Amino acid sequence: MLLNTVMGISGVGVGGGGGFTYYSTKFDGVDDVRRGAALTGAADSKLGLCSFWLKMPASSDDATDYRILVNNNASFSLYRKGGGSVRLIVQDDAAGYVVWIDTIGVTTVLKADGWTHMICAWDTGTAGRGKMYKNGTDATHLDTFTLNALGDWNGATNWSFGNGDDGGAPDFLISEFYLTTPAAYFDLTNSANVQKFRSAGGAPVDLGSDGSTPTGTAPLIYMRNQVGGSPTWTTNQGTGGNFTVTGGAITDGGVDKP
Repeated sequence: MLLNTVMGISGVGVGGGGGFTYYSTKFDGVDDVRRGAALTGAADSKLGLCSFWLKMPASSDDATDYRILVNNNASFSLYRKGGGSVRLIVQDDAAGYVVWIDTIGVTTVLKADGWTHMICAWDTGTAGRGKMYKNGTDATHLDTFTLNALGDWNGATNWSFGNGDDGGAPDFLISEFYLTTPAAYFDLTNSANVQKFRSAGGAPVDLGSDGSTPTGTAPLIYMRNQVGGSPTWTTNQGTGGNFTVTGGAITDGGVDKP
């Protein structure tokens, strides 16, 4: 069952002022959210940018791997690994690994951590441009970085949030998920860029109705968990097209928030 969890008015509005009501969604291993088709407008790219808020609830297992988002050819894989590291992998069908970034040996996301903001950016066109930050702090462990390699985004199908097909049924809460291939490298060493997604005070930031505020262009995927957005986790406010719940209906949950 996917739980649409109502959260309080404590986010930061566009430009850093005001507030907005936002939600989270709980993946509990029974249902997931899938898009069978390719992401509309997706093109192979050296660049990428991903941001989301994640919480491991008391019912989760700190030692279990949980899929967050994957696709059919493994050209994109995002996990919370057993032991607490967060791992993001981009691949090319021909060349193999393009980017493999995780937080192993640097930091973890465990039950005790509560709500955590993760953001990752990469550009294989320049050596060393692969970063992952946790709560505004560099947590990068760069395992693989293939210079000038292209991530295989064009044509990748069966994008799935919370998929437990290979075991390790997901058990996590997630909010404000954003993924795209930006026109230019999004440099996370510049704190002003991180704060386009997470305020200096540690709160979610309003990314705009279509997620275009941080870069000026709507992303491929933006699951806008704000009122007027897609708390049911099916309406993609980005450009890549909508998703469908499999396995059952989404129901309202209790109160929880980043």
